[in-house]
Amino acid sequence: MWITAGVCNARRLTIDGQVAVINIMRKTNQPDFGRFLAALGAAAIIVTALGLYFIHRITSRPPSMPQIDFSKALKETIIKAEAPVSPNTARIFFTTDGRYLSAEAMELPRDLDAHARLSRIMERLLSGPTSRYFEPILPDGTSLRGMYLLNDKVVIDFSKEISTNLHDGVVAEMLALYSVVNSVTLNIPEIRQVQFLIEGEERATLDGEVDISAPLGANLNLIKW
Repeated sequence: MWITAGVCNARRLTIDGQVAVINIMRKTNQPDFGRFLAALGAAAIIVTALGLYFIHRITSRPPSMPQIDFSKALKETIIKAEAPVSPNTARIFFTTDGRYLSAEAMELPRDLDAHARLSRIMERLLSGPTSRYFEPILPDGTSLRGMYLLNDKVVIDFSKEISTNLHDGVVAEMLALYSVVNSVTLNIPEIRQVQFLIEGEERATLDGEVDISAPLGANLNLIKW
């Protein structure tokens, strides 16, 4: 009996001891749980603040340069049907965003032949747009040294400033070249290609980016209609 009672007392003590330990742990964990909740709240505030900051950075960032497929853009694609020409109107290609070509309309007399029409178009390209919504493309100081019509091709001789004063980068070079090519070939049906000369000589490129050793045909891939 004594032994049994002793075992019972031992079990009770053990159970009482476990209860005591649990109570102690509960009392001890209450402050820790409060600190845990406080830390969790602070972390949530930090994450929310970082999220709002990155959203602000993304939404306030200026539009990035679009990815242009230059391998496609360099192909000579002459698509007259998509750029109809009026006998008394010409589309002169400048830019509004520094990334694509945009057309400014220019009125022309109806009775102009191809050479006279070419002269008017080149004068406008060199003098720049008349509307404040467009920006000029050809570099400052660029002048025209001569133009020669050869069947369906025109050879245009520019001063050295078209190369030396050109902004760096393939986009600037593409826009300078195709502002001329598109303005000429899409407005003068008799001309399908443009050969560039600089100071009377053929060059490989204007500024190391685009091959101009051969004549260039009109290209619509850089135009934002």
